[in-house]
Amino acid sequence: MNGRFYRALIVDDEPIARRMLRFAFEKEGIMCEFAEDGNQALAKVDSTCFDIVVTDLKMPNTHGHRLAMELLKRENRPVVAVHTGVTDVRITKDLLHHGVDDIVYKPVDYANFVAKMRNIIERQSAYPSSCDPRPQHANVSIKNDKQSKPPSRLPTVNSAEEKLKRILVALPLSPLASSIHKLVHDEESEDQQIGNLVRMDPSILSLVLRRDTGDGVDLNDPSASGTTKVVSQIGRRQLGELARGAWASSVLLDHDPHGDEISLARRRSLAAGIAAKVFFTGERRDSTAGISMAAVLFLLGRVGLQLAFPGEYNALRNWTLADPTRSFAEAEKEVFGASPSEILCRVLKAWRVPGEVLTPLSFAHLTYPEMASLNVLIRNIAELSKLCVSAGWIVCGDWQPGDLVDLPSNDVLHRHRIESLAENLNAIRGEMEILRANDSAPNIPAAIAPAEYVRVNEEGFDLLAQILPYTNVKLVESGSMPCGITIINALDAPSPEGCVQSSRESTVVICQKRYAKNWADRGEVVSIPTTVGNLKSKIHQTLQF
Repeated sequence: MNGRFYRALIVDDEPIARRMLRFAFEKEGIMCEFAEDGNQALAKVDSTCFDIVVTDLKMPNTHGHRLAMELLKRENRPVVAVHTGVTDVRITKDLLHHGVDDIVYKPVDYANFVAKMRNIIERQSAYPSSCDPRPQHANVSIKNDKQSKPPSRLPTVNSAEEKLKRILVALPLSPLASSIHKLVHDEESEDQQIGNLVRMDPSILSLVLRRDTGDGVDLNDPSASGTTKVVSQIGRRQLGELARGAWASSVLLDHDPHGDEISLARRRSLAAGIAAKVFFTGERRDSTAGISMAAVLFLLGRVGLQLAFPGEYNALRNWTLADPTRSFAEAEKEVFGASPSEILCRVLKAWRVPGEVLTPLSFAHLTYPEMASLNVLIRNIAELSKLCVSAGWIVCGDWQPGDLVDLPSNDVLHRHRIESLAENLNAIRGEMEILRANDSAPNIPAAIAPAEYVRVNEEGFDLLAQILPYTNVKLVESGSMPCGITIINALDAPSPEGCVQSSRESTVVICQKRYAKNWADRGEVVSIPTTVGNLKSKIHQTLQF
C-alpha cells in the first residue's frame, strides 16, 4: 500500500453484497459510498470524485450495463468493475469490448478482487487524470440574475493535474510546521530538534513570542540549552498545536486578496484547532491528532481555489448573494465539480500527508445528516472533525449569508462525550484571546426588530441563538415585550407538543428536516441545514407580513 487515499462507489441493490465489498475495500484503506441502482450511482458520480465504481448488472431503474456504458464514455472516468451473478457470455464480451476494467461473478474472493482493483487504481493514478466528474464539454448555465452576472459556462478546469498544479502554487504550506507537528508526537525526537525548527519558521516563532514563556527562557538564545528550555517551558503538545495553527494561518496571512474574508477564514481555522485541543484531552488527544489537523485544514481548500480562480470566486459571491437559499459550499461544488476539501485532499496526497488526516478531511464537506449514512467508524471520525470546525465557527461569529447553518444534534454531542459545550466554547475563546487571534469583535449587524424567542428542547447549549443575531433580529424572552415575530427553535424537538401557541402568520419555526412536517401547522418552517441568508430571508418575509 502506498499511503494514498482512494474512494470507491459500490452499486448493488443487495445489502449483503454491499457489506462484503465494503469490508474488503475498507480493509485495503479505500473508503466507500453506496448506491442501490444506476440512477443513484450517476447522481453520486456527477457530484463526487470516485477512483473506482463497482456495479452489479441486474438492478432496478438504470441497470448496471447501462451505468457501465455511461461511465466508460466519460473522458476522465474512474476504474469500472462489474460484480454480478449474471453469467451471460454475450454481456461479458460486450463489456470487455467497451473497456470495463474487470468482471467477477458472485461469490468471489473479495480480498483478492479488491487487491487487484487497488493495483489497477494505482496504475491509473500514475498518469494524468481528472477527478472532475463533469464532462469536459459541459456547457452548464449558472443561474443568472440582474444583480449577479456569473459566467455562463463553468470554469475550464480540464484535469485534476491542472487543478493540483495551480492549487499547489496557491498553497505553499509550511513544510517546517508539518515537520514540527510530527516531531512533537514522536517519542524518540529530542527537544532540541523541535526547538531548532521553531526558530526557523517565522510564523510559528511569532505565535511563540506572543505567549508568556515564563522566567529564564530566552527565545533569542541559540544554544542547545536555550532551545531545549523553549520546548520544555511551552510544552511539546502546545508547540504541536501552534505548528498546526501556523500551517493554516501562514497561507491565510501571506495571501490576502480579500482581507476580511481571508482573515475570517484564518480565525475559524485557528479556532477549530483550539477546539480539538479543548475537546480531546489526555490519551484521547494522541488518538485524534489527524482529526484535529483535518479540522484546521478544512478552509484551506477554499482559500487555495480562491487564489487560483479569483474571477470564478467573485462570481460565486454574487451568485450566493442573489440566491439566499444556495450555500457558498454548494456553489463551489457545482462550479468546480468537487468540494474544496475534497480537492485539497488530492493536493495533500502529493505531500504524503498521512491517511489519518486525509480521511476526515475527505468527508468534511458533508452535513451532519449526510454523515449519519456513513459506516460507524468513518462517521465517528468525520463527526469529530466537523464538531471542531463547528465550534470554531461559533466562537468566531461573523456569519456570512452563504454560510451553511449545520448544527450537531444532541445525539451527536452525546455520542462524542461533549457535554459541557458552553464551558468548552468559553475555553476556546480564552485560548483565542491568548493568541490574540480574535483581535476584533464579531461584526453583528444592527437589529431591525425584536423577536420573541422560544426554545422547545432546552437540553444543552443553544447554538442557534449564537447565529440568529446575524439575521438582523434581537432575541427577547417569550412574553417579555410585544414583538412582530416569534422564532421557535425546534431543534431536537420531534413535535410541537408542549410548545406555546403563537400566530402562524407571524411565526418562524427552525427544525431538523426530518421533523419539518410535524411543525408545518405552527408557522413558516425553515429546516436545517440551511444558509444564514435563507434564515434571514424567511424571518424578514414574516416580519413584513
